[in-house]
Amino acid sequence: MKILRFKEGNNIMRLNTTYLSNNNSYDGQIPLYIVIHNTDNFSEGADAKAHAKAQYNGNFDNMSAHVYVDDKEAYQTLPFNRGAWHVGADYGGRLFGTVNNRNSVGIEVCVQKDYNYEKAFLNAVEICSQIMKILKIPAERVIQHYDVCAKNCPSVIRQNGDWNRFKSLILKKETVVSEEKKTTVPLTERIPEIPFRYFRKTQIRSRMESAGKTVGKQ
Repeated sequence: MKILRFKEGNNIMRLNTTYLSNNNSYDGQIPLYIVIHNTDNFSEGADAKAHAKAQYNGNFDNMSAHVYVDDKEAYQTLPFNRGAWHVGADYGGRLFGTVNNRNSVGIEVCVQKDYNYEKAFLNAVEICSQIMKILKIPAERVIQHYDVCAKNCPSVIRQNGDWNRFKSLILKKETVVSEEKKTTVPLTERIPEIPFRYFRKTQIRSRMESAGKTVGKQ
């Protein structure tokens, strides 16, 4: 089992890669955008693991995503450098054609029966933020599926009026990362320079001592 560990506050958000494969994907993706979806599968047990396993086993026709996240965990199912089948047909979306299956990462937020909406929402924010950091994708290029093709997706997030909150939270995390980069002291300033002659003398002394010990043992 392969697990990438991401910080979630004082906890650890794990991106499980147990079901990582190339199923239902395109070669040659250049990820420039992140598209957020809801699975709209409200069945009992239709969580992130179930969806990841189904994609891994080839049970999805003409659809796939890079990541499935729920109220407990998250699974990466495709490499980010491969395109997923997640954008779909155009119903009048303002970004259709600009955003497509070969330049975007698809994140599906699961909505299984009796799930914790808020926890799944925050887990999605955390995973999205980490992928933004890895792929250097800014918050302005994290979009709803609705923005691409005018489909009502992510339906539950939209129904709850939470898309602006989602964007606000990932923007806040993006800002924190940027500020950390600005305030980080360069390594050369934190570690005093040690003259080369010190290393040279130390190496010579160490070799002499080693030679003496070797001779003594003989």
